[in-house]
Amino acid sequence: MTPNISFKSSEGATEIEFLPLAELFTRIAKDPNHNPKEPHRIDFFALLIVTEGTGIHQVDLKDYTIRKGSVLKIAKGQVHAFQQDCNYNGYLVVFTEDFVLRYFSKSSVNFISHLYNYHISEPLVENSTFNAFFLQQLT
Repeated sequence: MTPNISFKSSEGATEIEFLPLAELFTRIAKDPNHNPKEPHRIDFFALLIVTEGTGIHQVDLKDYTIRKGSVLKIAKGQVHAFQQDCNYNGYLVVFTEDFVLRYFSKSSVNFISHLYNYHISEPLVENSTFNAFFLQQLT
């Protein structure tokens, strides 16, 4: 049975959180009930942003090769898993559906819905000028 993971933020964050992957794995190491390297279903949205290295990330039982500059969209309700030995670094941005509905206009919500509709949009985004700009702001 695939575990269901709910949004749990650090103190002060309620609907969105921007986590360095090292911090994410440190936090998860303290929770014996969740292994992010095993498939698990999330009840929130996530963006996995790779700033260095290469690796594999699984979404809905499909492996995606990720590398510096990759952004992987993981939709609410999808099953995903980190690889056993992560050879990449970056960030995981997690946010709730309530966050989207509260802070985005109707047209933006439609755009985000399209982005995260995994039936019509691939989860892996690479070679995008937006990715390059966003990564430049992070580093």
